[in-house]
Amino acid sequence: MTIPQPTELSFQTNTTGGEGDRAGDSSFTMGDSSTYPQVPGTHDFDLNALKSGTQTNEQGNDSSPGGHAGSKPAVGTDEWHKVRRDNHKEVERRRRETINEGINELAKIVPGCEKNKGSILQRAVQFITQLKENEAQNIEKWTLEKLLTEQAIAELSASCDKLKAELERLAEEKEGWKKMARRSRAGDGDGGDGGDGEAEADVADDGSSAAE
Repeated sequence: MTIPQPTELSFQTNTTGGEGDRAGDSSFTMGDSSTYPQVPGTHDFDLNALKSGTQTNEQGNDSSPGGHAGSKPAVGTDEWHKVRRDNHKEVERRRRETINEGINELAKIVPGCEKNKGSILQRAVQFITQLKENEAQNIEKWTLEKLLTEQAIAELSASCDKLKAELERLAEEKEGWKKMARRSRAGDGDGGDGGDGEAEADVADDGSSAAE
């Protein structure tokens, strides 16, 4: 059965920086997100953070930046506008942080990525598309190989059964020939003893005649 080439190898292109440069520069920032640590694992990346940002913005309208409930400023005042701006900045910061984390993870997974975020997303789309095409081709190829293998197994099984039947027939024929050979040897042995007795009787008769 043919083992297909990994998609990473067929998708890999000759980039200027290479995999080493990409691994060293795989962190990309947007806005002020460089001050926040990168999430180490892919499973930690959660798109729901974008939704939670909106909820944070709504909750921020009811509280001050310090989190002290009940100290909501009057609508239209400078403090009220400041609270709205701070809440909006926090939501935007979390949104950018989430986007950067996702792009960083894509840069680690997709081979041959450049530093540009748009290029990373484009390469990710191409890579996923090629993965799906390779999967479809591999399924088709493995299905055909499975059918051919099952057909070959069936033919070999039939040939084995045929040879087994022929072997049994030859074994029975061999036993028949052995029985015939034993009967033939037994018959030859009985005929040889009778001839010797007749010869001895003739010799005895000749001796008696000579004595007379």
